Amino acid sequence: MSQWKFNNFEADIDFTDADFMEKFENSYEKMVAESEKVPKVGKVSEITREQCKVFDDFYDRLFGNGTSGKMFLGKNSMDMRVKAANSLFDLRNSEQSRYNSMVNKYAPNRKTRRGAKKNR
Repeated sequence: MSQWKFNNFEADIDFTDADFMEKFENSYEKMVAESEKVPKVGKVSEITREQCKVFDDFYDRLFGNGTSGKMFLGKNSMDMRVKAANSLFDLRNSEQSRYNSMVNKYAPNRKTRRGAKKNR
């Protein structure tokens, strides 16, 4: 379990918890689908607000209503949202690497398994 903090929001996150990962995956899939609906042409301010809403909805779905308000302090800044996403996904990647190295200690490699079969 790791603690993740962004501005006024902090949460304990366990990327090895299947329930949390299911929520994370579902929230991410919805975010991708919603981002495809954001207009590509028009006023930059309106497009940016729509993009911000996509990120806000992702965090609110994942961590609960009101999370995005704590994280982004009422600002409609894509820069803040991209930094938050990068931070969260960097944590996920580092936790995945840590988990993989932890479980790989207990899984013999193929060469070792083949050698064991030959010696029987």
